[in-house]
Amino acid sequence: MLLGLYMFLYMLVKHVVDIQALILQGEWEKIAILSLFYESMGYRERSIWSQERMIGFVDRLLLGSWTENEFRKRTRVTHNTFRFLCERLGPYLKKKTQFKVTVPVQDRIAMSLHRLGSGDGLQTIGDLYGVHKSTISIVVREFCRAVRKHLQPVFVQTPSESQFRVLASRFEKLHGIPYIIGAIDGSHIPVLAPVIGGQDYYCRKSFHSAILQGIVGPDCMFWDYEFGWAGSLHDWSVFQVTKIGRGCIEGKFQPYKLIGDAAYPVRPWMYCPFKGGKTTLCGKEANWNFIQSSTRMCVERAFGILKGRWRVIMKRCEVPLRSMPDIVATCIVLHNLCIVNKEGIEEDWIVEAENKLSRRIDEGGIREGSELRGERAGIAEVKRRMLATEDAPIADEVNDKETKNFLLKENEKADDLLREATMMHELLAESLWQYKLRQKSNIVDSDSDSEIE
Repeated sequence: MLLGLYMFLYMLVKHVVDIQALILQGEWEKIAILSLFYESMGYRERSIWSQERMIGFVDRLLLGSWTENEFRKRTRVTHNTFRFLCERLGPYLKKKTQFKVTVPVQDRIAMSLHRLGSGDGLQTIGDLYGVHKSTISIVVREFCRAVRKHLQPVFVQTPSESQFRVLASRFEKLHGIPYIIGAIDGSHIPVLAPVIGGQDYYCRKSFHSAILQGIVGPDCMFWDYEFGWAGSLHDWSVFQVTKIGRGCIEGKFQPYKLIGDAAYPVRPWMYCPFKGGKTTLCGKEANWNFIQSSTRMCVERAFGILKGRWRVIMKRCEVPLRSMPDIVATCIVLHNLCIVNKEGIEEDWIVEAENKLSRRIDEGGIREGSELRGERAGIAEVKRRMLATEDAPIADEVNDKETKNFLLKENEKADDLLREATMMHELLAESLWQYKLRQKSNIVDSDSDSEIE
């Protein structure tokens, strides 16, 4: 056995030395003959030792010569935010071997932001940054875990009692509704269907999804979120099993309240719209619905900005469901970070997403199915939420039979709470309606006085 190993090593070294000598002498014909001989003996030379890739993309272009606008198109953040991430996460993302650092921190963060912002495939990003797609997968996973562990406690916090008073004051300045500390809503995040129980994740929008419940302030910053519940569940069902929902039901936040859309039933801790259309509602109820919907527009815009900036959660992400909580948490933390740094969102990003989807359909890269429905629904939802304004609020889902039947069943189970909350809503709606009528009469009186003068 040792003799065989010795002969193998001898032939291998001799083969390399012979080839090098012939190359120096320029004997190309002998090289070909010798190569054929060794191939016949079972020895073959490796054809490719390493894949040729682009190097220096981050140093030369992304951080070197490109403008702030070009930089934001690739990473969705400004240079200041990028430097902040490098400083805060650098100590946790450095991977050292015995000889050198494998992938620099700034490259790791640039790759991760590109992946989260564009939603491009691992192969595309790997070719751009000069690494293998498996490296991109590991880098993004480690980045998301670092953000969730070290930045989420800083940028996603439940407000204190003094902060609740500030939030309530800011919400009341919008349209006069008191004691609001947050606007709540749910959004469907397209996901890969799990092997076990995949049918539970098939939502009413005809694709597999997990529900993201978010609570935001007037500045569209998330201060609480829950993610991972099956897409077939109703928003109210998710709310009841979350930590913030149980706290509201137990009365821990009284006298403060949340404000939501028609998916949530009328309760003492929740401001909701009156059920019905324009033809069935009286003047004070229609006025309340408009004011209530205008007040909660911050959560609509927040979801639109979140999905518009971080496109990886706008469409189905090709990662296991167990990895999605880290990705969603990272997107929410970065969303809040960008708002703190006063970074706006570009509407061109949504147009770019539509154009990319159209090209994929034309090229046959995506066909009819849950993935296409999910991407189309995601783009439509982002456009609807981003364009929502206080003057043109989003219509509630009053025509959704599923929501209507669900709320009727729930209301039958809590008659006392329903009666108390309905009385509170009617009194507040009447007060705001009388205030609006007095404003109109004052305007008419001032106009008539000016005409007399």
